Amino acid sequence: MPGPKTRPGPTDQPASENSVRGKSVHDGLNRAIIAILQEDGRTPYSTIAATLGVSEGAVRKRVTRLQERGDLRIVAIIEPMALSYDAYTMLGITVAPEAQPEAVAERLALCPDVVYAIWTSGPYDLLVETLFEEKEEFTAFLADQIHGHPDIWSCDAMQSLKVIKNQYYLRRDMMGAGS
Repeated sequence: MPGPKTRPGPTDQPASENSVRGKSVHDGLNRAIIAILQEDGRTPYSTIAATLGVSEGAVRKRVTRLQERGDLRIVAIIEPMALSYDAYTMLGITVAPEAQPEAVAERLALCPDVVYAIWTSGPYDLLVETLFEEKEEFTAFLADQIHGHPDIWSCDAMQSLKVIKNQYYLRRDMMGAGS
């Protein structure tokens, strides 16, 4: 006969609706760790642990779990205009009536110069951000992947003139440890 049930501790709570596989990104400690890593993805686990009052092992375990589940990636973010990319463009795409927006987005996402693709509501079905070193490469992309494809009804290309804000952070009110 199994022993008495004990109340789960902070690291072994059962999965909730927000996380079928364990601790979710919405967990307060996970949000606090992510907030620190968003400021500097190279912050040592020991520093994060000291800041949050937990063990270094707990931080390491949380980060590893988030990465394994695909909930967290630690990457370097560059400013495209600083690297002399000549064609930094957002495409507003309306898919053909018989096409599925997600399928078109997945097709375009296979292109290495597509850096962002989302299915949206509003005037466009998809927003697709592209980044090319030269305008000629962008022109070839339009010819090969956009124009003449039966799954695309229309496409508005919006060339970036100047980046005013480029923020990859979650909303600050979602990141507080006490939320």
